[in-house]
Order: sequence, then C-alpha cells, then structure tokens
Amino acid sequence: MRRARKILGLVLGPDGAPLAGVRVNAWGPTRVPPVTSGADGRFTLDNVFPGDWTLRAGKEGLAPATKDVTVPEDRDASVELHMERGGTVEGEVRGLSASELERCQVNAGDVATAPGPDGRFVLHGVPTGTVTVMAVVRPGNRSRGAVTTITDPETPAHVTIDFAGGLTLSGTITRAGLPVQGLLVRVIGMAAPGGGGTATDADGAFTFTGLAPGEYELEIRSGSGDPLGGRHLTLDRDTEVELEVPAGGIEGVVAEADTGDPISGAALVARRVGLPEVEKRASSDAGGGYRFDQVPDGTYAVTVTAEGYRAASATVTVADGLVTHHDLSLEPGEGVVLVVTGADGNPAPAISVIPMAGGIVGARLSAGCDAAGRCRLQGLPTGTWTLLVRSSGAALLRVDNPGPEVPVRLRPTGTLRIAARPGEDGTVWRVRVVERATGLVYPIARWHNPGSTARVAVPGGGLELSVPEGDYTVEGAGPGGRRASVTVTVPAGSTAVADLDAPSGS
Repeated sequence: MRRARKILGLVLGPDGAPLAGVRVNAWGPTRVPPVTSGADGRFTLDNVFPGDWTLRAGKEGLAPATKDVTVPEDRDASVELHMERGGTVEGEVRGLSASELERCQVNAGDVATAPGPDGRFVLHGVPTGTVTVMAVVRPGNRSRGAVTTITDPETPAHVTIDFAGGLTLSGTITRAGLPVQGLLVRVIGMAAPGGGGTATDADGAFTFTGLAPGEYELEIRSGSGDPLGGRHLTLDRDTEVELEVPAGGIEGVVAEADTGDPISGAALVARRVGLPEVEKRASSDAGGGYRFDQVPDGTYAVTVTAEGYRAASATVTVADGLVTHHDLSLEPGEGVVLVVTGADGNPAPAISVIPMAGGIVGARLSAGCDAAGRCRLQGLPTGTWTLLVRSSGAALLRVDNPGPEVPVRLRPTGTLRIAARPGEDGTVWRVRVVERATGLVYPIARWHNPGSTARVAVPGGGLELSVPEGDYTVEGAGPGGRRASVTVTVPAGSTAVADLDAPSGS
C-alpha cells in the first residue's frame, strides 16, 4: 500500500532572503491544493504520493519559479524555489471598441492585467527572455498576440496588439469517448503571434477567432492547470480539430479491515453516477492492488466483493483525467479465522472441522489455509461454537463468530473406545465425552447422523473415537436408568478403553 509523503519547501527572493506570501502549486500523481509560504518562506505540501512532481511559485512583481522534484517511497522530499525579479512589458491594444476593451484581458504567461480605456497596459513581473503577450476578449474569445524579448528587467519591452480580421479555430475535446467540459485551451502564436485562452463547454467544444495566419501551438490543461496534451497547427484558413486527452483512472488496495492484510481476487465494479452510463470492472492482484483504466471524469460508485467478506462500496470522483487513489477495506463475513499449527509443528495446509453449538452437532466443514496456516471457516451462523479441528493432529476449542483470529495448536491423536453393552430389551447407552483440560464436550458426529446431539447412542459393538491425546471423562446413561462416569487417559497413537459396564463405572 502506498504511503502519502510531504514536500517541505523554502521560497527565496531575489536577494536570497526567505519570501512570504508566495503561492505554490504542485502537479504530480495526485491532486493537492495550492499552499502559501509563511513569514519564514517555508511551505508544506501534504498528502503527496511518491513520484515526479512539478512545483510552480508565483508572486506579483516577480517572475514565476518552476522546479521538478521526485518524492521517494521512504521519506519526505525537500526543495528550494528561487524567485527572480521579472521584467516589464508596456503595450497597446488596437482595433477594439470601448465595450470590447472593457472585456479584454492581456497576459504574458501567468502575469495578467486589463488594458485601460485607451488600450494601453503594463505587465510587471514577466520572466526575462522571449515571451508571447496575448490579448483576449470575452465572451467569444477573440484574441491576438505579439512576441517580444525582455533582456533587462530594468528596461521595459514594448508591443502592439492589433485586432483586425483573422481566422477561426474551433474544435472538440473528448476523454474516453466522452466530451470534457471545463478544460483550459490555449493557442500560442509562433512565427505569427496571436491566440488566446478559453474553456471547453458542455459539449467539449471551444472556439478562437481573430487569429492571424501562421504557426501555433494548441495547449490543453486541466481546470487545475495540469498539462494534458496539445497539437502543432499551421493556420491559413478557418480550421476545425478533434482532440482526445488521456483518461483518468481509479486505483487502490483492497485489504482486510481488521489486519490490513491485502485481499487478492476481490471483484470490483465502478459505475458512473448519472449520464452517460459508464461501467468498469477489475479484480485485485496478489498484493490486493486494483486499477480501473480509461475512466472518464465523473463520480463513480465503486463496489467490491470477496469470498468470506462483507461487500463494501465507496463513492470516488475522477477529475481532470487524473488517477484517483482510493483504498477499500472489507470486514470479514460470517466466518471464523483460525491460525492452525499441526502436531508436526508446521502450518496446516487444510483443515476439517466438526462444529457444535447448543448441544447440536453440525455438518462437517472444511477449509484451505494459507502458507501461515491461516484458515477462514465459512458457514457458521453468529454465536459461540465448540470446534473439533483436524489436520495433522486434532484440537478441541471454543470460538465466537464473529470474533478475533484464534491460534490453534493441534495435538497428536489416539483412539478412545467406549464399551457399553445394550440391555436385554435392546436399549443402548447414550454417552457424552468431556475433555477434562477444557471442560468442552467432544462433538461426536456420525456421517449417517450429521444432526446428532452431543449425547449419542453407543451401538452394541461399542464406539471408537479419534481424539487429541489427553484426559477425558465419559458420561453415560444406560438401560434401566443406569448411569456411569469413567475417566481415561488417551495416549498418542494408542487406544484407551472406557468400559461403562465395569463396576467402577456404575
């Protein structure tokens, strides 16, 4: 079972001093919420699973800082993020009406602002180097862009973004064959700057207008900013595209609730809540692990069943094409778990059991055991039971169902022969056998009489029982109201006789 770790971080400013109030986002194997650095510049990202993560720090007036970090399986990860002063871009948006300027936003990467009524704008904290500056008018996502280069943070760069005519780029995005709403789609101008950003609608559709002819990169991200793919495009006319982004999944471990031991062979079904209907099936492996692949976004009812356990269910949400980790625990069903060691000192490979409760002997049961001798005995109703357990040896014990796991050490067996002559009228003795060390009544089951009581009839030829070595009391009620009680010691591999007709048994 994977264990969640932490990323312990420190943000340093341009002067090398700790920097407070920095928002830190992280993208990796699972979704985690963003955090903000404290007064000492430190931050902690909790519940991160081992794997590769990308961290991005942002603060107004400074260039964003990005760093990759690998979280190991056996410890938390540490990282330092160094933020530098960003440059300034000054510019003007042309070709828009006054109302369009009010609905316009200008951005360069993560830095954004709104132009004034005259179309002029200033962007602070833009990373140095070559940058694409975008102007987007919403709704409708009319967009244009320009490329500029910042070589010195102290010297502003200048751009002019002109909206005039242009081409239309539209498309749809699906995941596992279903439209995806809320994905962030961005077009970035290459040789011919221009583009913008928008989000897909309920049909997975998006549209960009006012694009200049030229080379573009189409970028797709989840609602939380995780990159999901893209495409290189050459626009010389209105263009429509169809795109597929990776589907998410559900994974986890199925384990026993009490012990945490993995459960293999469990059957799992994930059904999407609502329309369109989606159903996925999986089974747990030898380590209890399971995984549903190609799972569209949505909320799923996941049910799990396994032999010997009560069924369980959980509600799991898959979003942004990510894999959601959800462990499942199963409670033991109506069954008794015995950890059986044979008389030879080795774990028992299998056992047979004769149960008895309320003086009634039940049908013989059997169960296989794992390498440690752990056997799950099914078919017993709730209650307290006396069990005669056999494998390489035998033992008599009392258990509760449900109840805790019970260790059992089998003893070598011997033969107890009960001799009792019937009366002249054919009336036979009825007996019961009690193990003196435990006070438990020995469940005498006969193949032809699986529902027999604890006190059974002794035929004229006597009765032989294979019992664990030890001391026993044989109590009998015979013809003419006679009663007898005989104590015998049964040695391993030998026969002991309890004669109810002997004078000492009267």
